[in-house]
Amino acid sequence: METLLKTAAVTPAAWNRRGPLRWLQSARRAWLAMRRRAADRRALQAMSEAELRDMGIGRGEADHLTRPCDRLHRPW
Repeated sequence: METLLKTAAVTPAAWNRRGPLRWLQSARRAWLAMRRRAADRRALQAMSEAELRDMGIGRGEADHLTRPCDRLHRPW
């Protein structure tokens, strides 16, 4: 019984300390994903038409392929 009370007393305090870091971690992940997409877009734009054809994509598809996945706005 004593262990249960100690665990219950410690957990909420630890939870509150981790809370502010969660939004910072998610913001960092979003920023890193945005930078990765930008680097991918630059790499695709730097490729020649022949290289893009070999991969099966066109020049105009580079922006579409590097957009974040937003399933709410997809028509299908």
